Amino acid sequence: MIARLMRAILLASLFSVAAVGWAASTAKTSAGWKTYRSPDYGFTIDYPESMTFYPGHPVMPPQKAMFPICDDTTVACFQYNGNALDGTPTHAVGVSVNVLRDLNSETDCNTIDTGSGPIRTIRIHGTTFHYGETGEAGLGSGRSMTVYRTLHRHVCFEVALVTAGRNLGPQDVKDEGLHTVSRLAWRRISNYMDRMLYSFTFVGPVKDGPDWSVYSDWGCGGTFEYPSSSKLQKVVEYSNEAYDSSRITCEQAFTYKGREYTAAVKVNLRDDDALDEWLSSSGYPGLEQIKVVAKGDAFTEYRDQTYTYVRLQNDLFIFTVTGASHKPIPSEGDRVFAHFVGSFRVR
Repeated sequence: MIARLMRAILLASLFSVAAVGWAASTAKTSAGWKTYRSPDYGFTIDYPESMTFYPGHPVMPPQKAMFPICDDTTVACFQYNGNALDGTPTHAVGVSVNVLRDLNSETDCNTIDTGSGPIRTIRIHGTTFHYGETGEAGLGSGRSMTVYRTLHRHVCFEVALVTAGRNLGPQDVKDEGLHTVSRLAWRRISNYMDRMLYSFTFVGPVKDGPDWSVYSDWGCGGTFEYPSSSKLQKVVEYSNEAYDSSRITCEQAFTYKGREYTAAVKVNLRDDDALDEWLSSSGYPGLEQIKVVAKGDAFTEYRDQTYTYVRLQNDLFIFTVTGASHKPIPSEGDRVFAHFVGSFRVR
């Protein structure tokens, strides 16, 4: 009951992001808008310059609120980057496209926790979505969401219009010297989010199908997908002793069709010299021997024929596949390895 009351207060203080039935749902992409096409999940979605796109792998957008816009299930995240939220209790607004691997039936996918609110249906580009208002709240913060779900090729997709921030009443907003988002600015942002929703289109297959499970490591902070028929093993559990030693800090592995796939993590690498020294002493290729394949503000991804590294500040994630010899083998052309690494993101 308390959670529902907090959710109601949050929805009222942040405004509702729902504006179902936008009249221009069939309009072409507006000038200045871009189209994102997912190479793995077979959908496209348009977005304006005022929304920054984050692909999910390997890092999510900066967390501007206690409850983030996007989470471990997100495969495409779009976060508002303008200044209309400055000085308001609303910290972040955006649209997330999520793949809900644990909801693998029509009934489960379409069941939305709306409290006592209704669940309705709508068709977008020929696809029927079930949608409703939901949210989370706690410790004076929360997020409100209008979520649209559909089971496509046995995979549950969710398009969520999300608002996150502090849970403050009108008097608290005034007492803290804040102000609510102007109605003009809010209408503009909401309009953009609606247009993004109505641009969402399935254009191809889900590349690797539905048979994947999600693993999240709360110790070293990574999450990834692995084949549902495999059994995942924790090879090295996180510990304070491993944090300060030269040993691998965490390691998980799964076996699929005679190959073993491993995600190992080494944390507390203070700088480039410490990283290179550790790689050399541990028998891994140094950074000068491996190619940079992607780079962002908070990460660098490296790859050669055998190893894939994801470096984040002082932590290094190492991905390998081994064969019958129990030694790392080339990963090129291995779709399981590509999905395994491509689904990885930092918690």
